[in-house]
Amino acid sequence: RDADLAGVAVARGGDGRSYAVEVGVRHDDDGRVAPELHRDFLDAGGAATFVRTPNGTRVLIDGGANPSATLAALGQRMPFWDRAIDLLVLTGVDDEHLAGALAVVERFDVRQIVQTNATSKTATFQKWREVIAQKQTPAFPTQAGLRIELDRGVALEMLAPSIARLRAGNVAFLFADSASIDEQDHLALDETTSTVLVVP
Repeated sequence: RDADLAGVAVARGGDGRSYAVEVGVRHDDDGRVAPELHRDFLDAGGAATFVRTPNGTRVLIDGGANPSATLAALGQRMPFWDRAIDLLVLTGVDDEHLAGALAVVERFDVRQIVQTNATSKTATFQKWREVIAQKQTPAFPTQAGLRIELDRGVALEMLAPSIARLRAGNVAFLFADSASIDEQDHLALDETTSTVLVVP
């Protein structure tokens, strides 16, 4: 039996507008919730990180370059009957970020996507757009200042369109390998701090 899913987080962008981003508050059949944050850097040939928050919300940040490895890694970390990803965050449109993400969107129930506004002429990117349209998956553009509350004390922040930071209490993970030169320069001048820099 699938887990119950409920909850909407309001994400406020840098332009002051608010976006309703559906994220899950997942409970097991007996009503218990996961006791701690889990994050796994997947061995998927590129950038791919799987996060499960204490309330059970499942987040995938980028998908890696090897679709088979990404799907296998998720299969090892999720129950066989659960094929839902509450939020997929895409910080880059090259195959190192997109190939695995495309496979996940094709085979999983991805409930929300936050993606960089960058585009590409690759076949993978064109297929990505087609699949999202066919499945009518809600997708929102990333922008500096966007913040999504995933759980109590857990938030995803976009410092730039291609730079994401996951905050969990006093620990912060920075995903910046897709950042442009301008974004890197801005980040260097910014006073933001992160505990862990994530690189593929």
